[in-house]
Amino acid sequence: MSLEEVHRRETRRIPFLVQKLRQDLQDAGKIFVFRGLGALPEEVVMPLFAAVRRFGPNTLLFVTLADAAHPSGTVELRLPGFLVGYIERFAPSEDAHNLLLDDWIKICRNAYAMRLTTA
Repeated sequence: MSLEEVHRRETRRIPFLVQKLRQDLQDAGKIFVFRGLGALPEEVVMPLFAAVRRFGPNTLLFVTLADAAHPSGTVELRLPGFLVGYIERFAPSEDAHNLLLDDWIKICRNAYAMRLTTA
C-alpha cells in the first residue's frame, strides 16, 4: 500500500477506535494497562487514573520497574481501581519482541485476581 492509502485507512479507523474505547470505559469490564519506557513516579499516572475513573469503576494497572521490595510479577493495590505491577525490565525499544513474557503473564494474572477480590 502507498503511504496515502495507509493514512486514509488508519484515519477511517479512528472514529471506530474512539467509540470502542468509550464503550470499554463505560462497561468498566477491562483492566487498562499503562507503562512508561522506564521507572515513572505514580504521581505521573494519577491524571490518567482519574480520567478512566470518570467513566465508571474502571481499573488501571500501572506497570513500573521492579526493585528489591517489589519483585517482578508482583502487583499491589494502591487505591480502589488503581493497581501497580512490577517487572524486571521492559523490552528494549529496538527489539520489542525481547520481552519478559512469563513476568507479564504473572502480572496480568495477579492483577486480574486482585481485581476480582477487590471489586
